[in-house]
Amino acid sequence: PEGKGILYNKDGQKRIEGKWRDGFPFEAKEFYKDGTVKYEGFFYRGKYNGMGILYQRNGVKDGLFQKGVFKISKEDLLKQKKGEQTIKKYLSQNRQEYLNQITAQEIKDYLKKYAKVNVDGTKQKLIQSLKKFKQELNKQQATTDQKLDPVTFQTIQTPVIGNDGVIYDK
Repeated sequence: PEGKGILYNKDGQKRIEGKWRDGFPFEAKEFYKDGTVKYEGFFYRGKYNGMGILYQRNGVKDGLFQKGVFKISKEDLLKQKKGEQTIKKYLSQNRQEYLNQITAQEIKDYLKKYAKVNVDGTKQKLIQSLKKFKQELNKQQATTDQKLDPVTFQTIQTPVIGNDGVIYDK
């Protein structure tokens, strides 16, 4: 199946309705036998994968699924993204007030995800680790600041600015 469609079981009851790709549901609703919605959201190769809502008898799971397993609630995911954005603002603008808006756990999670390090300690210790990470990023950027000419892909020796605002080698 490809495109929009509905899969019925052998009794003629709707099982899955939505968009299909490569023979699998991609963005769809799955139904219980009684016809109520069981899951609505994204799938990958037949498993819940991506943002979705699972309606169970004992409650609702609304958030991110990976390979059929519920990973994080939508609410917690939004909090996590907000923390990451605040840390990125701090790293780019170096303004102290951003540090006051983030928790120690958000710093830990950020360093684990982006710096690939596990750190513990007080918030102050974690802030020091974040500052170290920023210094490393700045060092990496300084070494990649030897820009390449977008036409020749050679290191720019004599920079000139073109009419388009791009820097080229003379």
